[in-house]
Amino acid sequence: MFTMDSLLYKFTVWFMRLAYVNILWIVLTITGLGVFGFFPSTVAMFAVVRHWIRGDTEIPILITFWSHYKTNFMKTNMLGMVMTLLGLMIYWNLLFFISMNNQIGAMLFYLTIALALVYFVVVSFIIPVYVHYDLKVVGYLKYAFIISLSYPHHALYIGFSSIVMYYATLFFPVLFLFFSGSFLSLLIMRFAYVVFERVERKNSSKEVVAAEV
Repeated sequence: MFTMDSLLYKFTVWFMRLAYVNILWIVLTITGLGVFGFFPSTVAMFAVVRHWIRGDTEIPILITFWSHYKTNFMKTNMLGMVMTLLGLMIYWNLLFFISMNNQIGAMLFYLTIALALVYFVVVSFIIPVYVHYDLKVVGYLKYAFIISLSYPHHALYIGFSSIVMYYATLFFPVLFLFFSGSFLSLLIMRFAYVVFERVERKNSSKEVVAAEV
């Protein structure tokens, strides 16, 4: 019943993997003083999940997680600060424009709402882009922006998954400890990886056509 090929065995293995990674994510976020630990630990979690999606399911989880956490600590915090500042600027603008209480303020408010939607779509892709490509900070923002606008339905899938996980942790708080980050990162990275494969196929086909010409 509990053989290597059984569904119960596979479920147990994935249960333990996801729980282990989620606990690492929480612990290293806390040990990084919360703010400074959140971005590198989240990137490390996504990097581990990316290995799994690519078929590397037997990687040493702790070593892989710690390697990505340590290597990307400074760069991910820089990217995180940029995204946080952009988010705060949008939030402050929303508060300011709504306080104007006139037609110009209303128009600017709705324009900022549209900008906020674009921001959240970009945020949904920024970490998968980070762990999949080797770019500079500005390059990650640019590429996440292009991909998110080119594949908005995938961004909607990611947003819906995030909302479902948020409410699931409210009703079942134990999920936060074991699956809130790891399971959500698995879903997000799965959606994003499909997009990356499509982009890479398009780029390779263009290169073939260019070579033939």
